[in-house]
Amino acid sequence: MKSAIKLLWLPILLFPMLAGADDRAALQELLNTFLAGASVSDIAAHERFWADDLVYTSSNGTRRGKPEILESRSAADPAAGDEPAIAYSAEDVSIRLYGDTAVVAFRLLGRTEGQPQPAEFFNTGTFRKRDGEWQAVAWQATRIPAPEAPGDWIDLSHELSPDAVFWPTAAPFAMTTDFEGMTDKGYFYSAYSFCTAEHGGTHIDAPVHFAEGAHHVNEIPVDQLIGAAVVIDVSAAVQADRDHRISVADVEAWEAQHGAIPTGSIVLLRTGFGQYWPDAAKYLGTARRGAEAVAELSFPGLHPEAATWLMEHRGIKAVGIDTASIDHGKSSHFETHVALMTHNVPAFENVANLDRLPPTGAFVVALPTKIRGGSGGPLRIVARLGGN
Repeated sequence: MKSAIKLLWLPILLFPMLAGADDRAALQELLNTFLAGASVSDIAAHERFWADDLVYTSSNGTRRGKPEILESRSAADPAAGDEPAIAYSAEDVSIRLYGDTAVVAFRLLGRTEGQPQPAEFFNTGTFRKRDGEWQAVAWQATRIPAPEAPGDWIDLSHELSPDAVFWPTAAPFAMTTDFEGMTDKGYFYSAYSFCTAEHGGTHIDAPVHFAEGAHHVNEIPVDQLIGAAVVIDVSAAVQADRDHRISVADVEAWEAQHGAIPTGSIVLLRTGFGQYWPDAAKYLGTARRGAEAVAELSFPGLHPEAATWLMEHRGIKAVGIDTASIDHGKSSHFETHVALMTHNVPAFENVANLDRLPPTGAFVVALPTKIRGGSGGPLRIVARLGGN
C-alpha cells in the first residue's frame, strides 16, 4: 500500500521539474533564435522576442520601448552598408524560473568583422509567459569595458567646457578668444582666456575647503596625490538607491573579495554615475540652477562613518568619486567633507572612466592647478595599469 502511495505521488513531484526543464529549454531556444535574427537585423526576431509593454534600459541609462527598438532596427540595413555586420552570441547563460516569470542573465558578445575583440555586455532580462509564449518585459544592458593592457594610461578627467557639470550655485565654465588666426607676420597663432569656479568639472577639494587651517591646494604634498589606488564598485547598490551612502559594510564586502586596502592607498569610489555625464538632470538629479536647486540634488556619496573608518583603519591618503560631491546629494551638513578634511585628506570629484580600472593594480597621478591659497581647482587625474 505504501509503495502504491509513493508511486501515486511520483508524477506530482516530477511534474514541476519537467515543466521547469521545458521552460528553460524554451527560453534558451528563444534567446538563441533572437540573437541569430538580431545579427542580421531581422525585424521579425525583435517582434517575437520583445513584449509590447517592454521597458529596455541601455548601458548609458536610456530607456526605450518596443516601438523605438523596432523603428531603430527598421532603419538599419546591413546589406546597404549603413552599419557593420555584428554577430551576436550568448555565454554564461543563467535562467531562473518563478512560475510564469523568468529572469535570464548572460554575457552578450558582439563580434564585428575586422575587429580583434568583441564588444561585451552583461544583459539581464525579465520574461513573462502569456498564452503559452515567453516574451521579455524588462531588459538591462550593461557594457563590459574592454580589458586594458598593462602599462596603459587611462584618463580619469572630464573635459572642461561650457557643457561640463558644475554645482548649481557656481557659474559655468566660460572661454573667450583673445586671438585665433594668421598673424600679419605669416604664422598661425591662437590664445584664449577662461573663467572657472574651483569646484567644477573634474576637480580637487583641498582640505581647507571644509577645515579651517588645513592645507590649501598649493600646500598638499605631491606624494599625497600620487600612488597606488583601489576601486570600490558600489554601482549595484546605487541602481537600487541613487542616494546610496557608501558604508563601512560596503568597504568590508569589497575587502572580503579583494583583500585589505593597503595603507597609503588612494581610494576611488565607482557609483556608475559617470555614465550620465554631462547630463545634469541625470547626473545631479536636477538641471536647474541657483540656490533653490541645491535641495533637488540626488546622487550617491561616501558615508562619514566610512570616511572615518578608512582613515583610522586603512590610513588612506586621498579619496575620489564619480559624482559631483564626496557627500551624497541630499547632504546639508557635508559631514564626509568635514571628516576627511579636518585630517588633511583631499577629495577628487567628478572623476571619469572608473569603469575602465580594475579593483586593484592601478597607479594614480592626480595633479591640480597650483592656486596659491585655493580651496580646490581643476584636476588632471590619470591612472596607469599594472604598477608604478
